[in-house]
Amino acid sequence: MALEVKEEVSAIIFYKDIGTVDAKESVDVAPAFQAVPSAVSPSSINVDIEGIHSIVTRNFTYYSPECLKMSIPYWTSPYEKPVIMHHKDKDGVQIGRVKSVEFLEQSRAGCPGLLFTCNIGDDAGIKGVKNGTLSTVSIGAVIHKATCSICGQNIAADGECEHKRGKKYDDKLCYWIMEEMEPKELSYVIVPSDKYANTVKIYKPKDIGAKESYNEGGNDEDMG
Repeated sequence: MALEVKEEVSAIIFYKDIGTVDAKESVDVAPAFQAVPSAVSPSSINVDIEGIHSIVTRNFTYYSPECLKMSIPYWTSPYEKPVIMHHKDKDGVQIGRVKSVEFLEQSRAGCPGLLFTCNIGDDAGIKGVKNGTLSTVSIGAVIHKATCSICGQNIAADGECEHKRGKKYDDKLCYWIMEEMEPKELSYVIVPSDKYANTVKIYKPKDIGAKESYNEGGNDEDMG
């Protein structure tokens, strides 16, 4: 068993049957494969996004720095994870791909976090990012190890314990500590559970890895 999470406010966290094949084992070998980068259109834009941080979210989840670090190779291997809308990964709209991920010891939230560089090629997605209607984000992932902050039970493997997320026990807040995750997608959402998950820079890609502004003035646009 594993947990499937979507870090949007009030999103339901549910159990996922990984079947007879050990999904985590398949994930563990992913970095051995060389991902083929997806195409980058000259009319596309690149977006730097602080997508998840080591804070207690409004869903009462906490991603440890070690969990964030370990997830980095899987965001781009064996394929670049999609950037979509509102976690609709079956019949939704895909607007781009995750091109690279960097671990930040000190993010804008004042704690460790992940910085995503994404390429957005969809016309509606480009327009939304540029005009600011698409700004806040949420990660979607399968969690293979999540422990209760009160008793330490592995929620992902053994099911929920007697403690409830968001409640206090002897003045200690209960939340789930995410320790091992398998990334699925990055979504633009209206209200993220991580209140610091936001676009921080928009620029036009000259080539993969280049950071040239789409503004005529030639400066990167820092979202502040």
